[in-house]
Order: sequence, then C-alpha cells, then structure tokens
Amino acid sequence: MKCLPPLLFASLCSAFLCSSVAFAHATQNSFLQLNLERTGNSHIVLNGTWEMSLKDLNIVLKLDTDKDASISVKELAAQRSKISAYLLPKLDIKAHGDECVTRELGGSIKQNVEGPYLSLRLETICMTDPKSLKLMDKLFFDLDNNQNHRGLMSFAVDDQVLTGVFITSDQTETFQVAAPNFWASFLTFVREGITHIWQGIDHLLFLLALATFNVVQLSWRLSSR
Repeated sequence: MKCLPPLLFASLCSAFLCSSVAFAHATQNSFLQLNLERTGNSHIVLNGTWEMSLKDLNIVLKLDTDKDASISVKELAAQRSKISAYLLPKLDIKAHGDECVTRELGGSIKQNVEGPYLSLRLETICMTDPKSLKLMDKLFFDLDNNQNHRGLMSFAVDDQVLTGVFITSDQTETFQVAAPNFWASFLTFVREGITHIWQGIDHLLFLLALATFNVVQLSWRLSSR
C-alpha cells in the first residue's frame, strides 16, 4: 500500500479544510425552472418549480414556530398562505408588457448541498402568445446578508433550454420565445458564474481544493502503473 508524500497530503488537507469553511459561508442561491407550453388558444402556460433556501426564508418569515432549529412539512403547511403572500409578488412575469398571473400549486422540502430548500410548484398563465417574455426575480435581494445572492434560472422553450441569472444590480431577464437564442443566454450564465467565483476567496479556495484533488488522483494513477 502506497502513501501520499507528507507535503502533498498536508496541502490536500489544508485545501479541503479551507473549502469546508467556504461552504459554511456560501451564498445560498435560488433556482427557478420553467417550461413553456403553447395551448393553441392565443395564450401560453408556464409550469415549473422555484426553489429557495429555507434558512433564508425563515429569516424573513420566522417559519420555525416551535424553535427547534428546523422547519418541518407541518410548519410549512400551516403557513402556506403567508409563504405565498411573500413569494409570489417577488416573481413578476410579463408578456408584451401585459402582466401574467402566477399561482403556487404546493411545495415540498428538498435537501440541497447548502441545506434544506423549499421547492414550490408554479403555474403562470399569460393571455397572449408573445414574441418575448420579461421576468423579474426580486427574491432575497433586499436582505443584508445576501448581497451576493444569485437567482439562477432555466427556461425550456420548444426544443431549447435557455438560462438566466438574476443579480442585485440586474433583477430582470428578457427571453425571445418566438426565436429563442440559446447561446446568448448561455454566455450570460457563464459570465455571471465567473464573476461569482472571482468575488470571494472562499470560492477560489474551493476551486484550489478540487484542482489539488484532481492532481493527486492523476499522480496516484500514474505511480500505480
């Protein structure tokens, strides 16, 4: 059985230790996923899910009523109307300037690497079949501890999946649904991802941990031949 060189082993441990600290302070993003359905009746329906951190949601709405440091399905069900009243105005969808109507169809708790998330099912009806849709995601951008918050979005239109990123300085995205442009939305997603990585040393330490781990694996395989 071979052992890792002491210096390499120490470097690997240090990198992963730093990355664990990074996870503890990572910004908890929200995730919006929508699918466009054309009804053939001059209007469209958007179905999907909206996922957000229960920790962040609890800061605003105080959902942990029994003070046990966790939020149960029972607590969510008892406060469903309060949750909907807070969340739905944070998502604004317009078709050619006309307001679309969004309603929630229930939710569940989903485990994420960043902790428990609320996964909320949505249905949006737009009374026209537009060439473009404008979305505004205002969720959590007003919280002091979420200055680097990102709202990440995927939008399935016909045979393409478009992506978008909502940030503090730009909380709107416009999608051309008549002729969807995959590459424009993809490049926006990549640009914001790079910006998010370079904003904090914790993200760089995590990347260092991954890079170190990959180098160790490669060296280990080569030396085992």
